[in-house]
Amino acid sequence: PQEYLAVVEGHVSWDERGVEAAIGQDPQGGGFGMMVGGEGAKPASTAMRVLERGYLGIRGPRYGMPVSKLSLVPVTGRRHQLRCEAGRKPRSRTPAGLWM
Repeated sequence: PQEYLAVVEGHVSWDERGVEAAIGQDPQGGGFGMMVGGEGAKPASTAMRVLERGYLGIRGPRYGMPVSKLSLVPVTGRRHQLRCEAGRKPRSRTPAGLWM
């Protein structure tokens, strides 16, 4: 399976977890946006594992912010699945705190 890396805001409280969510069309997404729930939602599953916790070292307004580096392995293949699940926001268009 393909592995993806993501950096999320904050130090997540878990070391490993599986995420099960139904991903479907965002009715406000103009035919492209996806969201948890949504129209025609289908099951999606992702394995997540913390690789490292630290602080953002890139100069700018978020310098020094706590972050977690994650390994994401999708079990299913839904459009925007990783953004919807790891971003912890229902709409994938604006996943607060997720860099991939």
